[in-house]
Amino acid sequence: MMRDLEECGMARIRSVGAVLAGILLCLALSTALAQGGPEVLRLGLLTAADSQAGRGTQLAMAEINSLGGVTGPDGTVYSLELLSVPAESAEQVRAGLEALQEREVLVVLGPDDTSLALASFNVLRSAGLPVLTAATGDALTIADTADVIFRSRAPEQTYVNAMAAFVAAQPGNPGVATADLGPAVTGGRLLDLPAALREAGVTPLSSFQLNDPANLATLAADTLALNPDIFVVWGEVEAAVELLASLRSGGWEGGYFYRDAANPAFRSAVREGLGPAAGQIWGVNNWVPGVRNFVSDDFLQRYVVTFGEVPDELSAAYYDAVYLIAGAIEAHGADPGDVRRGLQTLEEYEGVQGIFSPAQFVIGETINAAVLFELNLYAAPQVQSLFVDGALRQNTGGEPGGELVRVTPVPGTPTATPTITPTPTPEGVYAIVTTYRLNVRTGPGMDYDVIGQYKVDDVLRPVGASADFSWLVVPFRGTTGWVAAYLVDLHGDLNTLPVVAPPPTPTPAPTATSTISPFADLVIDAAAVEPARPVSGQPFTVRATVRNAGNVPSVDTALAATFQPGDVYVSTAVPALAPGQAIQVMVTPTVTGSGLHTVQLVLDLNNLVNEGPEGEANNLYPVTYELDHGLLRTGTMLINPGQQHDLMGAGTTNLGWDGSALTGLNGAQIAVLPGLNWMALQYEQLTGIVGAFIPRASLPSGTVVGLITAPEGYRGALRIDGYVGDAVQYTYRIYAP
Repeated sequence: MMRDLEECGMARIRSVGAVLAGILLCLALSTALAQGGPEVLRLGLLTAADSQAGRGTQLAMAEINSLGGVTGPDGTVYSLELLSVPAESAEQVRAGLEALQEREVLVVLGPDDTSLALASFNVLRSAGLPVLTAATGDALTIADTADVIFRSRAPEQTYVNAMAAFVAAQPGNPGVATADLGPAVTGGRLLDLPAALREAGVTPLSSFQLNDPANLATLAADTLALNPDIFVVWGEVEAAVELLASLRSGGWEGGYFYRDAANPAFRSAVREGLGPAAGQIWGVNNWVPGVRNFVSDDFLQRYVVTFGEVPDELSAAYYDAVYLIAGAIEAHGADPGDVRRGLQTLEEYEGVQGIFSPAQFVIGETINAAVLFELNLYAAPQVQSLFVDGALRQNTGGEPGGELVRVTPVPGTPTATPTITPTPTPEGVYAIVTTYRLNVRTGPGMDYDVIGQYKVDDVLRPVGASADFSWLVVPFRGTTGWVAAYLVDLHGDLNTLPVVAPPPTPTPAPTATSTISPFADLVIDAAAVEPARPVSGQPFTVRATVRNAGNVPSVDTALAATFQPGDVYVSTAVPALAPGQAIQVMVTPTVTGSGLHTVQLVLDLNNLVNEGPEGEANNLYPVTYELDHGLLRTGTMLINPGQQHDLMGAGTTNLGWDGSALTGLNGAQIAVLPGLNWMALQYEQLTGIVGAFIPRASLPSGTVVGLITAPEGYRGALRIDGYVGDAVQYTYRIYAP
């Protein structure tokens, strides 16, 4: 339920001072608390309080506090307070988490940037607190074996799938091409736009991967020559704008589907730089203004009235995150472990972005929904369709597929008053839920487990009650549960309800205790490989954040690692650190070869630091990297019988196709490489490639073919993606020597 803004009011922002030598600004949002008022629960935010994310957070907290706060399962009432610690680097995330932990926050919100979240992954995972992030990178929750990282909007793969479903639904069987403007790995997983399209029944004409921004003009020229009806693009805004401008100036009139078309910088560039010449542009996001459901409409109105600006996708994600946290507190309690369990088991919370059902997904995911839109003449997003649980749906408002009953008038345009049909008053005993989330328990008391929730304004039909009528027995998902009577409006004669005996009270679990040891304790909070995929024979950097998590200063020591292949040993000095102090140190190996390798960063190799009986156990940190030769060319091609392909774009054709066989031309060599995995293919595996003819019968979908270009002699490979009639489609890559 959304509340009138005049009723809830915005709580004031009060400064709580500078933290950590002025690096971090910590702001607090709270309601004015009288003595003896609700207990305070603090939420930590890893971005500025006056950002779009921060304002969405504040709005939700103000609404909750204005209604009396959150009631835990033991009856304790809590108000919410916000501590904001802006963080723009992994080091600032680590320092910010320490500052928030000192203030005993319950939950951490953020970061919202996937790159920053991945760089801070180990710090977030080891913080001992539930983390709700709006970062969309799929790897965040997949790699989180501690199950503490949760997402407040859908993962990136959802937006890829939504794009594919939307493109597949376009009339006329349009020709489609895709481009990933880099980097190749987005959000910790390899984006496979063509695979998503093929799964939706669309075979791309071509798929491009831009590894070097200097080749953007070549990509535009190749696209103009291909002339697709729809061009699907993922990548950085600047490159997407430049590519679109080049295509439009070259006369291309197709539809441009850009993942981040709602980005203000992209929209501004389109509106001011291209104007009407921008043509048809689509995009996909977790939320845009114009999504029609009651919660979204109310959120949009409140946000605009409160802050004087339109909310964005982060405002919606963090607004929903606060309500998810409140629901978890109501269901399970007000310590981090309780909230974590609540975020894993909540069901059917209706938020701004749609229906959240964390219990239905893998741990960490909370929603599978996206919004598909088109930019209008003013570069404003106009909702075209919703994507919910793998299917396209109309943007109709209310329940999915329901009738739109709330109208937002355009200024100056008269609108008719909608006719409202009264709801018949129920007969007998009934109850109307008055709290925004009503816990349903296995028995009449706070000691009983929560098995689900009803939401505000739900109408319940009690079938029994406790002896004093303080608890009601109500139907719930094919069985019955108990709800507190003081959280509903009761109507009818309660004496007609039978008295139900309570079930046995569950036995509470024992509470663990902890101790603090008076030693230094050096730990590696995070480590990142730069570049993400090192190139054979070229130096790369491993940057590690080292911190003294103990209670006494450390002494000078070192960090070392032995990199593979070749047992390349490197080390670097780590100076003495005060308790709580952290620094970044780097090692820079140069390794020749290829393959996926995991090495251990070893801290305090010679045990110079006294870390007590247990501190030495956390001095290792695994780092995984994929080493290979660099790529010169990569892409996807659909070749008809009689066509030839110049793999290097240098004027010499290397491959020919006649509908029945693949042929090496002008000295190029080709050969089937059985048993190789395309996604794990390495340069060193491309050996023994001799031949110039492979019949179609030997080239089923998924076959990997090794090749040697001519006249350059570069090693490469291609994968047969499938056939369209007698045309063959393949994905190829050419390696640097």
